[in-house]
Amino acid sequence: MGERLTAELETAEGEFDGLKSTWEAAKTAKDEYDTEETRLREARTVMDTDGSDQATKDAADQALADHQATKDGIYDAESDAKTARDDKRQQITDAAKAREDQEYQAEKQKRDEAFYDLEGLLLDQ
Repeated sequence: MGERLTAELETAEGEFDGLKSTWEAAKTAKDEYDTEETRLREARTVMDTDGSDQATKDAADQALADHQATKDGIYDAESDAKTARDDKRQQITDAAKAREDQEYQAEKQKRDEAFYDLEGLLLDQ
C-alpha cells in the first residue's frame, strides 16, 4: 500500500506543477488586464481636462466598458486556477501524511511483534 501511495503522490506532484503553471498564466492575464484598465481610466481622466471633444470621450468610455466586460471571466479564471492549485497542494499534503502514518504504523507493528516475541521468550524461561 505504501508503494501505491508513493506512486499517487508522485502523480499528484506532477499534476500540481501543471496547475501551478495554469494559475501563473491566469495571474499574468489578470495583472495585464488590471494594467490595461488603469491605462484606459487614466487616459479617460485626462480627456476631462485636455479639451477632448465629446465623441473622443464617448469612444474612450466605450473602450473602457468593452474592456471591463471581460473582467469577470479573467478574474474567475485566475480564482479557479488558484483554487485548483491549492486543492492539489492539500491533497499532496494529506497523501504525504497518510504515507508517513502508514510507515509509522508498519514500524510500530514490527516493534510490537519483536517485543511480544521477546516477552514470550522471557516467559518461557
